[in-house]
Amino acid sequence: MSPRRGGVAAMHRVPLLATALALACWSHDGSAPSEPEPTTPAVEPTAGTTFAATPSSERPSPVARPIFRTDLPHVTPTRSFVRAARFGEIPGGARLARFDDGTAAAFAGPEVVLLDADGGVQREPMWLRGIEGIPTPWLDGNMRYWTPIALGGSWPEGASITVGIDSAARGGAAAPAMYRRMQGRWHRIADAHRRFDRYAAVFGPWKRGSVLALMRFEPRFSTEGEGIEPPRAEVRAFAAAIASQKRLVVLHGEGKAPAFAAMDLRAFASSPTGELIAAAQERRGPVMLHHDGTTTRRRPLPGADAELQIDGIVMLARDHAYAYGRFDEDGRGYLARFDGAAWHEITELPCSAAIHAASADRDGTLYATCGVGPGVGNSALLRWQGGALQELGLPTDADEGPVAVLARAPDDIWVVTGGWAEGGESLWHTGGPELPATLPSLAESNAAALEWAEPAPMHAECLQAWIPLAPGADRADVLARLQRAQDVPTSLHTVRVQGTVQSGLVVSPSPALLRTLSTLLGDAIGEPSCNERPTVGASTQ
Repeated sequence: MSPRRGGVAAMHRVPLLATALALACWSHDGSAPSEPEPTTPAVEPTAGTTFAATPSSERPSPVARPIFRTDLPHVTPTRSFVRAARFGEIPGGARLARFDDGTAAAFAGPEVVLLDADGGVQREPMWLRGIEGIPTPWLDGNMRYWTPIALGGSWPEGASITVGIDSAARGGAAAPAMYRRMQGRWHRIADAHRRFDRYAAVFGPWKRGSVLALMRFEPRFSTEGEGIEPPRAEVRAFAAAIASQKRLVVLHGEGKAPAFAAMDLRAFASSPTGELIAAAQERRGPVMLHHDGTTTRRRPLPGADAELQIDGIVMLARDHAYAYGRFDEDGRGYLARFDGAAWHEITELPCSAAIHAASADRDGTLYATCGVGPGVGNSALLRWQGGALQELGLPTDADEGPVAVLARAPDDIWVVTGGWAEGGESLWHTGGPELPATLPSLAESNAAALEWAEPAPMHAECLQAWIPLAPGADRADVLARLQRAQDVPTSLHTVRVQGTVQSGLVVSPSPALLRTLSTLLGDAIGEPSCNERPTVGASTQ
């Protein structure tokens, strides 16, 4: 589905020589430009932003000789891989995925980039509307960033996404956040239990347009921190609390998910016809559960033991599927195929490390990436076709090895490389553009998320308050009052708010300070909200 049919305004499509590229609620029941005049009511800030293209002097020359990393038979794709885009300063972790309607996407941090079959990218800052941005002080000072976890549903309305919020600062990671896109914006799906937070780790299509989700649970202990053990009583209480929770649920739509009791599901793949394959971890190793819409059959995995972990499943039909993962003991990768009767391990797999990702094209050919040797970033792109395993080479100037792959056709394959190097990650496509796009940096993406966030009510954990000037307020008069009241710790800012430029105050959310400002400025200010907005130019003290 094209995003144009979703009614998204101001779509910008990057002009490319070889055409375009694209990115793979819980219904239960939820450059700073010069400072403009403050009277300017609206601008067109981010909606029409163009991608920065690589200067002609830096254009990548066609690479005739790809690089190979294994002893498998080497294959060169019909169309060579070309660098289509670079992610700007993303600290690794870009993911490729397909929505249930077939739209392909890349997502990293809060950024969502649609991928076209001919190698072009589409990005619209307003697509971030509703996603909670990470406050700039955290981002700049403590390396706080988003990590994509899962994507599913249909684009643009009905899409679902789960992201983790990680931090190198004290305090570690926050609970993953889950969103669903409705009426042109993302809505946070909050579902916290007293003992745990839960979130969708995998999405899949289901009957009558429903969306299935495999849930994960994160405990809420009274003690936190590296090396600090939680009280045993709380550990037991957490285990008891999740014991009765369903792992597989229908997040949106009608119908019920197959009942697998309290089995420890690790991965699943499903179809809109009601068929499903799931991997359940048991004491002796994983077992595969095949559900045909009414009944469920257990099937063993060859070569499996207690150390094997299944991380993902690719299902093309009830009699054609793949399962991949790794052995915890030595880190080796694992890959098996299902032929309709039994699972068979692909034993010639060269993966000395886990399989990162796998995807099948419309012809049923499987593509996968995995680590193939010592050292960070030493990985390869593999293809299983006609009963044989082969390696596809990437250009010699690819950033280290491939970490993600999404295939829709033999000439429509997307690959993410890098993530460990300082240059960040790159997006490659079979026949991409001659001038690769530079995607926004993490700071830029978070600024867009902050700009398009809905006004948030004040609450006890708020770290910063934004108070806009009232329409028609005299900026000079407000500034003079603030300067006369020297004991009021605030300044006047100009910021971007959902496509407009506004003036207002950025203050501590202290109730006493808010009362002081209300008395001092009266009708010249509007209602405070717990929002951080990206600034335009410098603040006025």
